[in-house]
Amino acid sequence: MLKLATACMTCTPPIDVDVRDTMAGFTPLHFACMHTNKKMVKLLLSYGADTTIKTNSSNDVQPPMRNGSPLEILMLMGKNRAHRSSIAKLLIVGVADRSIEGSSKICRGCGVKEGGRGLIKLSHCKCGLWFCGKKCQKEAWKTGHKEECKKLRKKNRKDVVEEEAVRKETATADSQQQEKEEEDVCPVCIEALQKNSTKFARYTCCGKGIHIWCYEGIQVSSLSLEQKSSCPLCRTKNAEAGSKQDIQQLRQWVEKGKAWAQNLLGQYYRDGVGVDQSYQHARELYDLAASQGEADARYELGVLYASGQGVNQSYERAAEYWEAAARQGYASAQFNLGFLYANGKGVKESIEIAREWWMKSAEQGNEAAIGGLQGLDEEEGRTIPSFIPKPFECETCYRPHDPTEHKLRPCKRCHRAFYCGKECQVKHWNKEVNGHKIRCNKKTK
Repeated sequence: MLKLATACMTCTPPIDVDVRDTMAGFTPLHFACMHTNKKMVKLLLSYGADTTIKTNSSNDVQPPMRNGSPLEILMLMGKNRAHRSSIAKLLIVGVADRSIEGSSKICRGCGVKEGGRGLIKLSHCKCGLWFCGKKCQKEAWKTGHKEECKKLRKKNRKDVVEEEAVRKETATADSQQQEKEEEDVCPVCIEALQKNSTKFARYTCCGKGIHIWCYEGIQVSSLSLEQKSSCPLCRTKNAEAGSKQDIQQLRQWVEKGKAWAQNLLGQYYRDGVGVDQSYQHARELYDLAASQGEADARYELGVLYASGQGVNQSYERAAEYWEAAARQGYASAQFNLGFLYANGKGVKESIEIAREWWMKSAEQGNEAAIGGLQGLDEEEGRTIPSFIPKPFECETCYRPHDPTEHKLRPCKRCHRAFYCGKECQVKHWNKEVNGHKIRCNKKTK
């Protein structure tokens, strides 16, 4: 099979390795990660397969596979657990940047490229230059690298200070913008909704959002079927996603300038749900929502620029949008931004900054970020994990952790998943798709 795939990719004209299927938007790299086929992953990456392409978010796609990158599909649905970490390491440490001709890493001492002389693995100095071993590094140190190293490290520190100043300025602007935003509350419990729009349901009739746990509480209550299938605030019957009624209600909110409606209609245009598929219309609507500070829209714009869908492909623009969303606490954007820093795509390569963003994403329970940190620990030879899971929100109902009022309990086997109680834990354990029974690690950490 590998020989056939290699022959197909080297034919004339060359085959697009990022071709997507029409239903779920899967690429060959998604399928290779789902089946934990390490050899196929290596082959696809060597021919430039894009690791940032996301699957579709339409209702036809099962929830765990919606908006999933190859790494996220690997961590959530990979069949062979033993190979997950090694494949995740391939996706994270930059194999995708290695072309067929070889790597761009060159030893400062002898000039050998990584991949030559029996596949030499290079290691870098603190200044960022690469060496194939201690011998070359010592010889270069004696012949002038000592002074060169000092200058480069000084320049790198200056660049870091300048980048930090820009970050603080951007963070201040974002915080001021968030203060101006009207706080959205759940009509059932009258508590504030999460900033991440994937963690609550939105009614297009009256525009109100509702917590997942409040919605599930209504579904298991003694209310009639008609009441359960209606909005709890205005009592309008729920419209099916993508239906004519749903699109009509959504357009009314778009005309009123609501960012959440602009973002949701943009997703419909991107995936062709209820409307003709158009990346151009999706980008225009995302731009409107992003200008109002909608984190989800900023994240989606980053995805469009990273994959080149409807726009000129640009990792630089993707990094800008993902950083804006990441500073608003959007976990997927934090992971993707860390991925760009780890691979030097659109930004200056920095494992330290990548680790910082992955740590923030992992604290929110992002499995791909946790896998990324594990890959970095393995690469650096760490015996103690750099990330130890802490309670953030319930894995089943997404209710946030509160040490005083709503304390979450960890899974006693893996200590990586947290729940409100036994009921939520049993539900998550028995889920057929993406259930905790599949992901639970029996080794206590």
